[in-house]
Amino acid sequence: MKTVTPRCLVDGRREFTHLPGTSSLHKTLFERCDWEDARLRCHLLHPRAHLVVIDDEAENTAIRNHLLTYSS
Repeated sequence: MKTVTPRCLVDGRREFTHLPGTSSLHKTLFERCDWEDARLRCHLLHPRAHLVVIDDEAENTAIRNHLLTYSS
């Protein structure tokens, strides 16, 4: 069974997702690019957006579980 996560708009822009176990909003993109290009693409989504920073085991687990939903 897939877990449904709440989604929201930030500043009326593209949809972001709040993952349980995290304290921030996330947008998952699957595009091949280098780190610098990925960082710039984040800023195009929203001026305060940045590449994910995992601060603890709970957040690591939440992001891992979220990404696993794309592989099933």
